Amino acid sequence: MCQLIYIGSSADLGELPFNAVAPGFYYRRITSDEQGYDSVQRLLPLPYLYFMGGSQGCSCTLTYTEPWENAPELNAEREIAMAEVGRMLTFLNEQLQRAELLLLCTWWDKAEAKMDVTETYMLTGLGDTFEFPLDKVLRLQSR
Repeated sequence: MCQLIYIGSSADLGELPFNAVAPGFYYRRITSDEQGYDSVQRLLPLPYLYFMGGSQGCSCTLTYTEPWENAPELNAEREIAMAEVGRMLTFLNEQLQRAELLLLCTWWDKAEAKMDVTETYMLTGLGDTFEFPLDKVLRLQSR
């Protein structure tokens, strides 16, 4: 099961396509022929809709937990995720200077669910852990 992060924007953000040679944080515009588009459009009622992902293609590397004491191989994955989250937060903070942004973080099988709750969410820097609240529409604000 994969995590999905969608952004609705009042301005065109362009695109940073997935790079299979050097994978990392990316975002792309979603189109009306994609599964779940109608639900995303209903939940994020802004003219430009995007999917944000990381090195695995989905949004799972745009979250991380506290360091693992007995599993250094997981800490290496955590370091990759921290770098990707850092690039994502920088991108979102830059875009907030010129656009309204709404965000939805959900699991792949809940994209059709009713998530009509909107909360204001303050973007912060990196900490010991990072994860957007799930299944809520977040109105992003810069720190």
